[in-house]
Amino acid sequence: MSTYEELALLYVKQNSKPGDSPEKLLSMYRNAYEKIAKCDKQHGGRAFSFE
Repeated sequence: MSTYEELALLYVKQNSKPGDSPEKLLSMYRNAYEKIAKCDKQHGGRAFSFE
């Protein structure tokens, strides 16, 4: 598992609610993964924050 995948999974674990559908969880994961990859590319691998 890549670091991006682990970070996206952690995001879902921290932000999901009981009863969220599998589709919602997958969407959260994909969105987080895309944002992480985009930010990492924009910042050239340096530390960054979504905030």
